Amino acid sequence: MRGIETFDADEREFIEQQAQGGMRYADIVRALEERRHGGAGATRGQSGAGGSGPAAPGQPPTTQAPALSGAAQPTPRDGVIGGKPTGTPEMPGPRDKRDKQESIAIQNEFGGAMATAGYRVEWQALPSEEDGTNTDKRPEMRLGDQLADVTAPMSDNVDQVRKLISRKIQERQAFRIMVDMVRTQVTREQLTTLLARKPIEGLQELFVREQGGAIHRVLPDPELIAAPPRAFLPSAAPR
Repeated sequence: MRGIETFDADEREFIEQQAQGGMRYADIVRALEERRHGGAGATRGQSGAGGSGPAAPGQPPTTQAPALSGAAQPTPRDGVIGGKPTGTPEMPGPRDKRDKQESIAIQNEFGGAMATAGYRVEWQALPSEEDGTNTDKRPEMRLGDQLADVTAPMSDNVDQVRKLISRKIQERQAFRIMVDMVRTQVTREQLTTLLARKPIEGLQELFVREQGGAIHRVLPDPELIAAPPRAFLPSAAPR
């Protein structure tokens, strides 16, 4: 997986312009996808990078562009409202450090909240080649039919939070990421703004759980998923 560096100069300028104009992250990546495929958002006279075609004089042939984040469809809520996850959740070991124990508790609560909100959740589902992920890694859960991984950042630097997400994508751990903000002062709005300027290529879906317990899908198609009270508050937050 490659990151923002794969966007050319024109695409980076386009992203910056749309972000400064207040366009939502999901809308930016859709517009950029249209530009790449020669759609309504494409610059006139260009075939877009979505496929091969004749190049303008003096220009190299166009090649297939990698899929942009936000191009995937949202995971359907096809479970039962008030449901529970299936499978066996990860449990901390007796010698695990405090941060590790808290991380496991946070991911298990997040997965349980998603099941309560109507998603099908399966703990520690085995990855397959069809998932396109690294089969040597096991994400925390399968959300619907797709693997999903949880991260609970401890840094108050929004760039570091983005790097945590990007690393999971680059390592092909999962392409649907769930970020719990309980251990950071970074807000959902800050992360959304940064991702509008610096999209993560390959990120197909992003959920954020705020400190108060509200769960938002940030992309694609931003939506408030649930606003339950938070049951677990790790000792490290708020700082």
